[in-house]
Amino acid sequence: MVMLMPLWRRTLPQSSDYLLSLINDVLDISRIESGNISYDPEPVNITAVTDSVLDITHGFTINRDLQLIVHRDEPETIMCWLTK
Repeated sequence: MVMLMPLWRRTLPQSSDYLLSLINDVLDISRIESGNISYDPEPVNITAVTDSVLDITHGFTINRDLQLIVHRDEPETIMCWLTK
């Protein structure tokens, strides 16, 4: 018998990673304003990103009787600017 993990157990670590990333982004504001930040384009799997967004926002949308719909077209991988 296969036991499935509740959705919150799967999304909690992911949500905490996103929160940490958001905090780091806020701290980078001073680096951006001073011009001491560099950007390097890297390939990002947009399907994985949108799936993560759907997982994380699932409880929010259900509790508010909302529906989040994502329409995806090719390509699955895009170039994205990531901070280093």
